Amino acid sequence: MLLDRIKELANERKMTIAELERKVDFGQGSISKWAKQSPSSERLKIVADFFDVSTDYLLDRTDIRKPADSTEDPVEAMLKTVMSSDGKPLTENDRNILRGIIEAYLKNKE
Repeated sequence: MLLDRIKELANERKMTIAELERKVDFGQGSISKWAKQSPSSERLKIVADFFDVSTDYLLDRTDIRKPADSTEDPVEAMLKTVMSSDGKPLTENDRNILRGIIEAYLKNKE
């Protein structure tokens, strides 16, 4: 749900919904009302931009926070979403190995 996603994102930044409302210049309690009424597309976009996520992510239409930039290397976009098995970021060596595997896969797929 929309409000759950916003709360999750706010928690990641160690902020409350009230703090978020102040930062984006919304009235007190306005985001909490979104549990019962839909926000305007403009307000939704403001919150999405603040958290650097898509509006589709906020609306729970996707689990991808922000689609890859169409000018970005698609392999690099894939690698940004990968973590090591222990949940840590990949080492540069691991990234290079996975890049080779992904590029070979994509080449053979064509």
